[in-house]
Amino acid sequence: MAKDALKNALKLKPNTGIARNVVVFVGDGMGLSTINAARIYKGQKLGNMGEETELEFEKFPNVALSKVTTSPIVYFQSHTKLIVKYQTEVIN
Repeated sequence: MAKDALKNALKLKPNTGIARNVVVFVGDGMGLSTINAARIYKGQKLGNMGEETELEFEKFPNVALSKVTTSPIVYFQSHTKLIVKYQTEVIN
């Protein structure tokens, strides 16, 4: 199974075209542990062990993860105004 997935991935050619009609799916609250739990649950519902199951969005040709930390970066702009920004890290 893993060998077949690797062979198929190595056959893919990079898309060098210009993106149009882009659809973005945002899965809020879907950390890696939540995704893994969903994968196991789906697989067990199908009568398998679970970890070998692939979720539908994992079949997309391009997937990105974004991690938002809960510790804010605080900026003081003036004495009366407090600006809080959250760090975002994109994982390729």
